[in-house]
Amino acid sequence: GKEGFSSASVSTEVLQMTVSMSDDKDADSPELRKMISRLTGLKSISCKSDSLKSPHALTFYSEASAVFNAPKYKLIMTVEDKTKIARFFTIQDAAGKIHEMFMLLKNQQEIVFMDITGNIDLPTIARLGKAMKFESMENLKNYNTKSKK
Repeated sequence: GKEGFSSASVSTEVLQMTVSMSDDKDADSPELRKMISRLTGLKSISCKSDSLKSPHALTFYSEASAVFNAPKYKLIMTVEDKTKIARFFTIQDAAGKIHEMFMLLKNQQEIVFMDITGNIDLPTIARLGKAMKFESMENLKNYNTKSKK
């Protein structure tokens, strides 16, 4: 990768393994395993705020944010507090099924862009986030896709 950036590409099998190693009591449930099996992958790019000169980190965030101005992306949730902002976007078909979900996170330590593909169920993604200790994703459990079309 490029200096100052980290990237990862995670297969369904690795997601299953990560969840099974979690200390969350229901992370290894058959239901969650079945839902995770419908995912086709997870990719991420991140940069530590201090690994790039500040303007470069902000440019990365601005450029990543600009991508989501296209009409095909739907902003479904923003989680914001004093130290971070996480925005979640989806690409949905005409029936409202989510096939791709993106998360853009900026906090004081890093900027993260994540892309999850497959047959996506938001409560499952929330449980996956909880199992992986990714707290911003846990908020997706309350999102109702049926009422937000």
